[in-house]
Amino acid sequence: MGEYKLEHISDLIFEHMVVGMIFFTHPNTLTLDTIEQICKQEKISKLSPLVATADLVSHGIISAHIDDKQNVCYEITEFGRYFFNTVCQTNIYARELCEKVRGYLL
Repeated sequence: MGEYKLEHISDLIFEHMVVGMIFFTHPNTLTLDTIEQICKQEKISKLSPLVATADLVSHGIISAHIDDKQNVCYEITEFGRYFFNTVCQTNIYARELCEKVRGYLL
């Protein structure tokens, strides 16, 4: 595997984690528009927020539902909360990143 490909994969995994942290730190459900705004502020550029969100749903980190206005909304699952709690307790850098992402609440 080439160095570029490995770096690209590492960036994608990191951006998946950041998108997951957005859900973990946000107290309410989020629409895709809100997620995209936060990702722009956080400079998530190598991974589409739509792709990251779909991946996180498929892994059980977040769930999707339709609200009263017929918008698709997303929120962290119990498993996702457990996962990010564990990561943040065991990794100081992840905890710092969660604090930074928490600052982008809209």
